[in-house]
Amino acid sequence: MKKKLFILFSLLFLLSSNIYADESDSDVIKKLAGQGDADAQYNLGNLYTDGQGVPQSYILASKWYHKAADQGHGNAQYNLGVLYSVGLEIPQNYKLAYEWYQKAAEQGHAIAQYNLGIVYTNGLGIPQSYKLAYKWYQKAAEQGHAIAQYSLGKAYDNGQGVSRNKAAAKHWHKKACDNGMQMACDSAFEK
Repeated sequence: MKKKLFILFSLLFLLSSNIYADESDSDVIKKLAGQGDADAQYNLGNLYTDGQGVPQSYILASKWYHKAADQGHGNAQYNLGVLYSVGLEIPQNYKLAYEWYQKAAEQGHAIAQYNLGIVYTNGLGIPQSYKLAYKWYQKAAEQGHAIAQYSLGKAYDNGQGVSRNKAAAKHWHKKACDNGMQMACDSAFEK
């Protein structure tokens, strides 16, 4: 179940991060991307992901995300992680997803940090480790990522990667609740 939610949230974020452009805008972006501009390469990847001003193609999106990601573009690294996690027109590869999430997470990308927590929790392409899952959930949670806050609370509830601590679990569930996650509200105010 958690794996399915992970894929769904990843895909929704990927699809919602797009810019909107008409054909003339995409021509300008293509030109800049071809000149090696990492932001333009990332944006061109987004255009191909959504089919804005260009034909929709995850293969071409991954090509341009790779070019930007190789230059250290954190959002492009994250989007590559999503594409490899889900396997949209490219072979699903959890090991590569992990590698790209790791690069984005190390730059402080909160959603990539959360996704690394999921990867470690479920052992997707790497050995399963609750301790490392906890580490990445905490990094994302500290940036206000509500689902990571909830996951951190669950880690404290279940003693996964950290000593069981009901007070800490309640603290993180309350933070997630304050950030709009209803499921966390239910957990935060249980007796």
